[in-house]
Amino acid sequence: MCLRPLPRVAKTAKYLARVIDHTKVAHMIFRVYWRSLSSFGMKTQHGGVSPRSGPFTPQVWRRRAPPSIPRDDNVHETVQLLSEFMRARLTKDFTFEAAQTLPNAPEGHKCRGLHGHSFKVEVSVEGDVDPKPGWVYDHAKISDAMKPLLKMLDHAYLNDIEGLENPTIENMADWFWKKLQSQCPGLCEIVVHETPTARCVYRGN
Repeated sequence: MCLRPLPRVAKTAKYLARVIDHTKVAHMIFRVYWRSLSSFGMKTQHGGVSPRSGPFTPQVWRRRAPPSIPRDDNVHETVQLLSEFMRARLTKDFTFEAAQTLPNAPEGHKCRGLHGHSFKVEVSVEGDVDPKPGWVYDHAKISDAMKPLLKMLDHAYLNDIEGLENPTIENMADWFWKKLQSQCPGLCEIVVHETPTARCVYRGN
């Protein structure tokens, strides 16, 4: 009967040797496993590896080595190009105060009545980092796109605004997305906070 060494035993041995820098402990674990096989007349996949060799010698682990890759003179250039490539996500926060009612909420729900919130909106864009300035793009452009929207929303009754007749945070997130999508290239996420513990995350779908 031919068995592969238990992966957990080998993994434990390698982990102990790496973490506590004491290969004798790892070799001891491997010997215990090897002897347990021998006591039942079993052989390892490698025909009975000597316990002295341990789990770190080439004859035990050589079979797990990755296949050789033909030399390619363009590999260095490819790696260099990949190392220069960087993507990042830029997020900017905005706040405003507004009143609202939710006319489609169930009868008796407290949100059907007039109430207000201190809203927080997070606008995130994602893209390649321009190596020259070192940013995705100037985050002031997000502020420029949000400024007229905040002026419209701050200290307003949201239900009077076109598109926000039922101003749930879900509908508000979609409203912001439609307003910002053309002005903020790479727009990837909008988060609308209704309270410190309640928010809606929207990614345009």
